[in-house]
Amino acid sequence: MTGGWLRKTLSPKRVQTIGFNALRLVSLLTVLPILAVVVYIVVVLTVLFFFFQAEDGIRDLVRSRGLGDVYKRQTTDIALIVDGQVTVSEEGATVGDYKTSVKAANLLSIALGGDSHIGLGHDKEILLGPERVTPLAYLAWQYPQVHRQIKALALRTWSQATPEWLEYWFLLRDPSSVKDLHSTREQELVNLLRDGPRAVPEILKELKLLHVAQVAVPELFRQEIVGRAGLTSTDLMHIEGRYDLWDAETSALAWKVFCQFQFRDVDEVRREVWSQASEMILHAVLTFLSERPLQLGDRDRSLDRNGRGGDRALRGSQDNDMARWFFYNSLYHAHPHLETNIRLTKPIIGIGAPASIFLPPVAEALHTELLLPDHHQVANAVGAIAGSVMVEEELLVYPQLSRSGLEVFGYFVQAHDERYEFEELGEALAQARTLSQQRALGAALRSGADNPQVSVEELTDGLDTYRIRARAVGNPRLTR
Repeated sequence: MTGGWLRKTLSPKRVQTIGFNALRLVSLLTVLPILAVVVYIVVVLTVLFFFFQAEDGIRDLVRSRGLGDVYKRQTTDIALIVDGQVTVSEEGATVGDYKTSVKAANLLSIALGGDSHIGLGHDKEILLGPERVTPLAYLAWQYPQVHRQIKALALRTWSQATPEWLEYWFLLRDPSSVKDLHSTREQELVNLLRDGPRAVPEILKELKLLHVAQVAVPELFRQEIVGRAGLTSTDLMHIEGRYDLWDAETSALAWKVFCQFQFRDVDEVRREVWSQASEMILHAVLTFLSERPLQLGDRDRSLDRNGRGGDRALRGSQDNDMARWFFYNSLYHAHPHLETNIRLTKPIIGIGAPASIFLPPVAEALHTELLLPDHHQVANAVGAIAGSVMVEEELLVYPQLSRSGLEVFGYFVQAHDERYEFEELGEALAQARTLSQQRALGAALRSGADNPQVSVEELTDGLDTYRIRARAVGNPRLTR
């Protein structure tokens, strides 16, 4: 079971993973007198701390799978509660910039959690996500040699200790057979990682390669055979003493390397990361409630902090978008004469372990009250036990037409990233049923379902076009 309620999907493949609906718990909480209000904005944050506890409590933790059983995707999910009920959208939830097209709770899911990767962009700007990685604190706790390697890295000069050395690949699970590996290079990588996690530059050197693009690793990531580790917001929590579950010293050493490469102060960069997290959540709340897009940009250009706006020769470097300026000025109050504010008229309820860390600045920026219910840290863990897992896979069958559109040459079966061609409609429909059933069953099992049951339905859109939808439903796997 993953941290988000919904997996990000692109049409025509639609996957809905409904684990514990944390909003169900919040709906129950709203009957308490202290929380008895008409409308709430609920921000649900999943983090490594209680995710670790939830997985450890409801699943058989097979040692050979390593970190794969502990860390799954984590998201920040936002939903609206009206009269104690979650609002429902016929178009489905929004995951990033995409609609799931499956009737579900009206929520917005963004890629922000305890496993959000902290890295550098092309212009050495700080990036928070959207990639998800295992925290270095946890990796070093599991593999002490990682601690020793990063400690040695911190003693190198800035030109030798680049951020690339802070990304590790490790074996999540041993492939069940050689058939899972599609190339000699994949086999070489898996054999190398059997000895333990390796930093990416070391992997390239061992495999005699020049760039990560030469390593056939995306498919190994997708199959959860190989995992990634790096700096995350959970590492920052360890550095600040907010969490002390794993190896905080490794987090601090890695953060020192990361900041030294930029010739910047460690505290300054840390504050910038937390500011980005606040911006991401605040932006999500505003776009979710207003139902209008807002494209964020360069904060300094939007605020014109360097005073370039008064110089016509330099004005071209200024961002003149009023909406972005209003957003950033409301958050940072940068203008000397104009004060702008965004006020949320209802309280925010936060659940999830990092809610007490991520949400106070957001509530302050929105001038509203933040409510953290008792035991909010483990709300998702409770739901992981109480809920069920449902996964839907939808495939599209449509005709291959001539240029004139009058002749049918055959039929295509579109399965997200793959397309199959058949001469007869019956063959295409049969293959679509089989594929959708297999994919739904596999996705449900990977999401933690115990003995999921699969049903398949066929929907017609007319003109020889069909949607084949498979649904797998099962209870979470529990330890015995």
